[in-house]
Amino acid sequence: MVNQHELSDEQSVDIIELIAKNEDTLSRLYRLYANQLPEYREFWERLSDDEMRHKEWVLELIETHAQGLLEINTRRANPELYETYLHFLEGLIQHAEKRPVTAIEAFANAAQAEHTYIERSLLAVVSTDSEGVQRVLEALGHSTERHAEVIDRELARVRAKS
Repeated sequence: MVNQHELSDEQSVDIIELIAKNEDTLSRLYRLYANQLPEYREFWERLSDDEMRHKEWVLELIETHAQGLLEINTRRANPELYETYLHFLEGLIQHAEKRPVTAIEAFANAAQAEHTYIERSLLAVVSTDSEGVQRVLEALGHSTERHAEVIDRELARVRAKS
């Protein structure tokens, strides 16, 4: 029996899959923005591709977990946190599907999404002693921070033009 401070393997995999689903949904949002904002298509497509790469990296963590090379930090493992973030992203997609967004809206929404991911430390749930896994986690974190920076810069530039 799993005590309240341990997650079963299935619960751990569920958390990892939720993280991957968040990456996939963020990629879909950016792809939608690429289609709606042709003057920024290349920018959004690049971010969308990055998010798909993140999803693949996260899904590889399932195998890493099965090998015993990482654990899910039970103090941070809160599926509701990931589900809330997922619903937020899905809401942004639904909004944009109903009514195309302006460039300012897209950049502001993306900035909020990336900063929320960073502020809530959504990757901090994973702990490992493996240097290889640690490098993947660091790459994910750095990439998310870089996304936030480039989106913030572009948002400022778009706002200055309007």
